[in-house]
Amino acid sequence: MGIADRPSAGEALIPWICERLVSAESRRAYLGDLAGFVAAMKKQDVEPLRATGDHVRVYRAALLAAGESTATVGRVLSVLRGAYLQFGKRGLRGYPKTPLAGPLSTLAHRKGVH
Repeated sequence: MGIADRPSAGEALIPWICERLVSAESRRAYLGDLAGFVAAMKKQDVEPLRATGDHVRVYRAALLAAGESTATVGRVLSVLRGAYLQFGKRGLRGYPKTPLAGPLSTLAHRKGVH
């Protein structure tokens, strides 16, 4: 797949979101979670598709420090993991590399966030 053949990030997520989320409320929550992460990355001058596990760990810590529940943070991490897997499958990132692979997943599981 050449660069010209690659979908945009939004186009890459549409099938996944439509298949996974039946409820409009769930779609709004997931899209809000993604928008929050994208805004946080842009505030740090980080291209969201180039975010690393360290960026996600800092974002997770900021959410918890802001008083978000572990359930909400778990949903955010789940959304990000799924989104970045879709980006990888569609050639927007190295596949299956996601910013949530490895230590972050283990840390979230140990802390009861998944």
